[in-house]
Amino acid sequence: MLTSRVIVPSQRRFLVGGLVSIAISVLVLGLSVWHMPDQTAPAVLPTSQPTAVVAAPIPQFTRESTTDWSLGKPTAPIVLDLYTDLTCSHCRDLHLAMESKGFLSQFIDSGDVYLRIHMLAMPEVSPWSVDVTVMSVCAGSQGQFWPAYDALMRDATWLTAPNPRQQAQAQVLQATTLDRQAFEACFQRPDFGREIVAFSRWQIANGLAGTPSAYVNGHAVVWRSNPIDDLITAIQQWLPEPATPQRRDPGGSLQQQY
Repeated sequence: MLTSRVIVPSQRRFLVGGLVSIAISVLVLGLSVWHMPDQTAPAVLPTSQPTAVVAAPIPQFTRESTTDWSLGKPTAPIVLDLYTDLTCSHCRDLHLAMESKGFLSQFIDSGDVYLRIHMLAMPEVSPWSVDVTVMSVCAGSQGQFWPAYDALMRDATWLTAPNPRQQAQAQVLQATTLDRQAFEACFQRPDFGREIVAFSRWQIANGLAGTPSAYVNGHAVVWRSNPIDDLITAIQQWLPEPATPQRRDPGGSLQQQY
């Protein structure tokens, strides 16, 4: 025999409250799903950016340093910022590879690239890095930074000499036409060494990964295989058109041209 069930007022209030709670929960869940980003969608880089580089800020240009040197035309469409250290073996390898690939004639003499070199020196890493960087700065004060820099990069025997500072100085003087007295007086200035160390530590603290580091038009070059090949690939992808055969002709070294 069927019997009817009478819902008393207290039960009715309980059921209504439960239904309202369920409705609110469903609404909140629906809104959260509606606003949830699609996690399965792959990240797509803008096609206007070269694929061989990744976007990254250049740590340097909020402050200037006496250890910055440039080569080429400031109006060039491509700006290459190279962070380097005279005691860094990988930096030396890249420098020599740039010479063997005719980098100067292919990109700088052609007017395509404006090269800016930023010198770093960390005494904790190498006790002679500050001294040789000061030597290059002092040579630069007489307009001969590039032959001094090339002499120290090309021949690293000074690093293993009984007196590395004396040997490095001899190599610089042999490769340049510096006024020796003025050069030695410059070398004795304590402010250059302090600034170089402060600048280097500031760079590392502000995101520089190490040396060598390269940026093409403000984008970090990713070292994937051979650094010189990675660097050239990154530069070529910023050119308005592929390099002409004339740009590919091997050129002279820094020592020969500058």
